[in-house]
Amino acid sequence: MIFRRRHTRDGTRRRAASAADPWGPNAPRSNDDPAVEETAAAAAAAAAAAAAAAGDTATARLQAKLAALAAAKARSGANSTRSGDDQDSAAAAESSAVAAFGSVLASLSTYTTNAPECRTRGGTATLIGHDEFTSPSSPPKKYRIKTLSGEYQKCGYGNFSACPSTLGPFAGTSGRRYSGSIAYDPLTGAITDTTLRQYGSGGGGGTCAAITAWTDWSPPHISSAVETLTLGSYLARVTTKTTDYNTTDGSCTASYGTYPERLDVMTLRNELSDEDTEADAITRLVASASWSSWSSASTTSCKAHYQQRTSGFSFAYKEAEFRDTITIPEGETGILKVGLYRRAYGSSDPWVLYATEVFILTGQPGDTDSIAFTYAPDPGYEAYAAGLPVGS
Repeated sequence: MIFRRRHTRDGTRRRAASAADPWGPNAPRSNDDPAVEETAAAAAAAAAAAAAAAGDTATARLQAKLAALAAAKARSGANSTRSGDDQDSAAAAESSAVAAFGSVLASLSTYTTNAPECRTRGGTATLIGHDEFTSPSSPPKKYRIKTLSGEYQKCGYGNFSACPSTLGPFAGTSGRRYSGSIAYDPLTGAITDTTLRQYGSGGGGGTCAAITAWTDWSPPHISSAVETLTLGSYLARVTTKTTDYNTTDGSCTASYGTYPERLDVMTLRNELSDEDTEADAITRLVASASWSSWSSASTTSCKAHYQQRTSGFSFAYKEAEFRDTITIPEGETGILKVGLYRRAYGSSDPWVLYATEVFILTGQPGDTDSIAFTYAPDPGYEAYAAGLPVGS
């Protein structure tokens, strides 16, 4: 049986890979009565202490775990529903439960790593999608979907008079309409283009009636709903990081030679959505990357890294997996610690212990316990894992 918990060096608790870990930031939270949870925490803490005193480490470990979980739930409920005194009471219950767990750890035999090994996978991760329209963020962003929408309809006065003008014998309405999107698949990067450009006309014979029938343009696909429009000074273009659209005051202008025109409809718009994140880029990378061969984890040659991206859309990323086998006597419960060390990516700074993986193992008949976990540092760091000395 294996139980795993991760500690950071500042005393905060990070979520370990095991689904059984109740201490991470995504730990279960309850809407149950905090007072009930406090009572449950106190009872479990007492049971843990009693079991530890009796040498029943398996029961002590389980009860301490339950105590800490109940106390955390009590504190979560108190923080949102109860007074300051009640919150203090819940915090005290949580501290008591954590202390009970600590006493259990103190009663366990401590083991060191045996012949730890490590392997890595990774490479260059790259964001996919459409660039921001203007003033890129720092670092710049990509969006997987660009949506085109809207239409414009303009009245051509049909004469050579200066604006404003009366309708001439050749007056009529013309326009374009845009729809659809250009979307990138988040896992494969494959592009799906459903954009459609249409044109229409109406009126004629001295009238400027609204367009009611639209015909597909050939070829239909178009990359933008606004880039093709140059209809004169009365057409304004507004551009932000994620939107690009045209507006107009509807006034008359002589935009083509001396032909006066008037825009009656203008709703053309490009819009970006579904941001592609670094986490998405990492998911795509590791899905196609192969693990290296297992090698000794006793040196820093087997390490993970995460390059801090400040410009561009690509960054170096590598994650690592650590494993080892430990023989625990049948019926005995022991503790094993593995340290995670890090430094600034690409630097020669000293390695600093920043987190500890804690494994609690119970020997089974004929059992050789195996531990394994995957780790990756925060952006801007490189890291490696190594067993911690007994007593650390």
